[in-house]
Amino acid sequence: DAGDQYFTACLCNAQLRFTSGLIADITYGKGEMFWQRLRNFEVHGDQGTLLFEGDQGNLIKGEESKPIEVAGRRGLFLKDTAMVIDHLVKGTPLYVSTVDSCYTLKVADALRQSAATGNAIA
Repeated sequence: DAGDQYFTACLCNAQLRFTSGLIADITYGKGEMFWQRLRNFEVHGDQGTLLFEGDQGNLIKGEESKPIEVAGRRGLFLKDTAMVIDHLVKGTPLYVSTVDSCYTLKVADALRQSAATGNAIA
């Protein structure tokens, strides 16, 4: 069956190690098999934790938890459309500079190489 030749979901894992010593473990999934929409993000440090679940965020320090205001995702299509129109009409940049885009591609390629070889890429 031709339908069996196409992927319907993607799950990616990456571990980024920065020269500062920071380690980021990232998991991203998208597709038909993910029945529950989750948008979770955690940052753990020696002085506290930032925890974001959907549109709610918290700064946790010991026993103290302080809410953080998080902008919702609603209106992103309208915002993106306005940015594209401004780019086409006024020449304003889209999202980031070409230098930033190239750097992002280098990071993505390093992740690809690391996944293919099983080795860390500097």
